[in-house]
Amino acid sequence: MERAYAKVTTALDFVPPDKPLVYLTPALSLNPDLQRPGVLASADPESRIINMHSIESFGAGFYDPAAGPLADMYPTITHEYTHVVNRYIVPLVRMKKWMSEGLAEYTSDSFRPREVQSAIRSGRVMTLEQAHEAIFFGQEKNFTPAQQSLAYGIGAYAVRLIMETYGSQAFWALAKEYDKTRDWDSSVMTAFGISYAEFQDKFNGWLPGAVEADLARGVR
Repeated sequence: MERAYAKVTTALDFVPPDKPLVYLTPALSLNPDLQRPGVLASADPESRIINMHSIESFGAGFYDPAAGPLADMYPTITHEYTHVVNRYIVPLVRMKKWMSEGLAEYTSDSFRPREVQSAIRSGRVMTLEQAHEAIFFGQEKNFTPAQQSLAYGIGAYAVRLIMETYGSQAFWALAKEYDKTRDWDSSVMTAFGISYAEFQDKFNGWLPGAVEADLARGVR
């Protein structure tokens, strides 16, 4: 948790006034927050509580014995803790889903480059708005689990582009402006000085090179 705390507070450029409670659940059916299939952990940003399956729980899934269980737990707890800290700055429900989930994937270094590369090569890359809908609506709008996973990867890369090009202050400026105005186009212009269409084009041009570089470096 201390490692995740250091990573998240540095990446988000924000130190919260307190730390969360982390509950480890030793059996799959004991915690209602973790009973949905595939859910490894869940954060409640309002109460600042993180629920996770403990290593001995069936719900924790498999891990590489050579690396040990902590290697898999770290990205998960980093992702969930990002949501907790995010809430101090801007409510998650007031952000585009590719921003909030993409930020959590960005801080946990979970970019899914192979999935994104496959989408690029087959012409299935989502726009940022499509990524938002895939995460927000999911199966309600017939998005498959694979499409939802891709949306998380697209979000992670989009957040990385923002952080590397404009910085964390611009990221939060966009989130806060959209929270205030609910006008996405004008919020992008205010935060980045370009239109949303221009930012989408910029992202589309940057993404293939970023993905190839990540694969060459062994990024997961």
